[in-house]
Amino acid sequence: MDYTALLAELNKASTFDLFRVYAAIDKELDQPARIAAIKATLHIGIKLSYFHLADNRLINATLLEMRRKTAVVLDHEQNDGMLSSEDYIEAPK
Repeated sequence: MDYTALLAELNKASTFDLFRVYAAIDKELDQPARIAAIKATLHIGIKLSYFHLADNRLINATLLEMRRKTAVVLDHEQNDGMLSSEDYIEAPK
């Protein structure tokens, strides 16, 4: 996917159009088939990386618990070994 072109188009969009795109993406990410496909590749104790939205970067972690729509992970990059609950989002291939 060409993120540069996508961002250029999004910069031209109205706030209403951005909200519609946001709602469509959120709906797609919440599809049970997508979540099931991701969960099928995971197991407790696996080392993984996930995208941290607020920090805009990948975080290295270990999977501790699998919930219906989120995963509890141990963050290896925090000095305090922070636990967090993250949405199931597949890593880019």
